[in-house]
Amino acid sequence: MATVEIKPQFLMTDAGRRLAVAALAIIGLIVLFWDAGQNLWQRWGGQQELSHSYFIPLISAWLVWTNRKAVADSIGAPSWVGVILLAIAGAMTLVGKLTFIYLFQHLAMVVAIAGLVAGIGGVSLLRVTAVPVAFLFFAVPPPFWVITILSWKFQEVSSILGVAMIRMMDIPVFLSGNIIDLGDYKLQVAEACSGLRYLFPFLSLGVMTAYLYKGPLWQRAAIVLSTIPITIFMNSFRIAVTGALVQA
Repeated sequence: MATVEIKPQFLMTDAGRRLAVAALAIIGLIVLFWDAGQNLWQRWGGQQELSHSYFIPLISAWLVWTNRKAVADSIGAPSWVGVILLAIAGAMTLVGKLTFIYLFQHLAMVVAIAGLVAGIGGVSLLRVTAVPVAFLFFAVPPPFWVITILSWKFQEVSSILGVAMIRMMDIPVFLSGNIIDLGDYKLQVAEACSGLRYLFPFLSLGVMTAYLYKGPLWQRAAIVLSTIPITIFMNSFRIAVTGALVQA
């Protein structure tokens, strides 16, 4: 007696299952972090020091795209590491909601993305995409008190160096706090002129450059660390030029 084999009309492949799980997980994360995402968007638009953050996710996606072959080759079996990272992200989100501290929720968003990567493509995929995923931390706004302290420190250092540069031009100048006294004119190095708005984008740019640079680790570290003195020097130079033009 002949048997008839009935084949299913639709059989989802392993890639299809992963895409379906990834789509459901992304929808779940959007719902979970909807409030935190809105706060993040408001911080980016409300503070000039953070206006560059809109580009961070795009740059991160571009870094993945440029390395897409290695990313595709690294996809392995789903890992429990992803589940652990997602659990940590959930705990951080809960703490953030209970304490009304959005920093925990913002950090949890990046941890959740790392967990999603490991949960879908395994630790091998997370290892290859570690830098682009970690780069997303630059989109997380620091606490307001950190920005306040850094701004004050940058104002102080920029004022001192700016006055030193003005004196090198043989222009009489006196510094009182953040007030640059040029005699007939007085310039105030306000909070907006502290140079902090340049530090955050320069720092993220330095990290991206170090990632793309093919060289020893110490050279990559030097690239990242050099962004801080470069930012301070350029801001002080801008202040000095302004003072010189006022006296011209």
